[in-house]
Amino acid sequence: MLKTLNAVRSGVPFSDVEQASEKLHSDVGLQVEGHGSIQKIRHAARPKPE
Repeated sequence: MLKTLNAVRSGVPFSDVEQASEKLHSDVGLQVEGHGSIQKIRHAARPKPE
């Protein structure tokens, strides 16, 4: 499973990216998470539990 964290207003239609990825790499699941830019920065900057 590959999870993407993208900003909703990034201008890129990630549903198209998801469909293209599934055609090229059917053995890898792609999970698209779209939220606001600030939420994505906070999520990426959050320390991972050990």
